[in-house]
Amino acid sequence: MDKKTRKALQDLISGFCLLCFGLVMIYLIIPKQIKERSLLGAASGTGVGSKGFPLFSCWIIVIAASLLVASSAFKLVKLLREAKQAESSAVEKKPNKANWINELRAVLLMILCALYMLLFVKIGYIWSTLIVPPLMLLLLGGKTWKAFVSVYGFGVVIYVIFKFVMKVPLP
Repeated sequence: MDKKTRKALQDLISGFCLLCFGLVMIYLIIPKQIKERSLLGAASGTGVGSKGFPLFSCWIIVIAASLLVASSAFKLVKLLREAKQAESSAVEKKPNKANWINELRAVLLMILCALYMLLFVKIGYIWSTLIVPPLMLLLLGGKTWKAFVSVYGFGVVIYVIFKFVMKVPLP
């Protein structure tokens, strides 16, 4: 299986998993775990309730996953047809240095995500956001000052949304 076909298959599986996750959240988890309450002092049945944002987010996941499944399925069928028409034997290539570097980068990124989660609990949102996202950006090759400013700007926006709009304290 060549690289493009493998990627299309991975995208198809990922999309299907996300689709299942979104549907389970919408129909099983959210109705059982979140009690319906009105936000911002709105009368019952008006305004956005406590289930509004989670349901909206899950529907976005379901829509995006459906698009991913559809596009990946079409791409996979096309690639399989091309491979069948070509009927050439695929020579297995030895992994080169670039593949190992990408694999190592992915592992380090997962470790940084776990570190962010631990620091988030131990030292809070502000300090963990000041430390870990720039390291992730360096790992992914971001070298311009605009990239770092956008990372910190996004952190500030998230903080403002949680602290002042949703009135949810961050650790």
